Amino acid sequence: MLGDELDINRLTKEPVLLSDWFEIPDKQKSHYTNENNENCKYPLIGAAKTNNGIVGYLDTYDYEKCFTIVKDGDGACGCVFYHNYKFNKVPTVYIMKLKRKMDYIDINCKLLTLQLHSIHDHSNKLDKNKLNNYKLYLYI
Repeated sequence: MLGDELDINRLTKEPVLLSDWFEIPDKQKSHYTNENNENCKYPLIGAAKTNNGIVGYLDTYDYEKCFTIVKDGDGACGCVFYHNYKFNKVPTVYIMKLKRKMDYIDINCKLLTLQLHSIHDHSNKLDKNKLNNYKLYLYI
């Protein structure tokens, strides 16, 4: 999943606290999939493992250039994506904003998904407090 060309020495030596790297805002706007319209411009991010989490489109946006993590979804819980564009989300997704500069964003999305999804693959909930207290490896 991560590729053979990665330098193992770039992994953090110890797991890092997720909340040291990401902020999960308390107030988050969400849209429901019944507002979905494929003729609209802005992606709607939902509980999906593929397609960068895109489940439809809306004509407005609330977020741009940040990470999302599926917090509640059948089989997709723990999937992490980075969106370098304007978008919206459904209630089953958290927004995660970087607190510090991160290189290798694509690799870290895969690495975080690998770690979180393996724990929460078939659970239906990933709460914010638990997520903030996870210690995970990052590629830096």
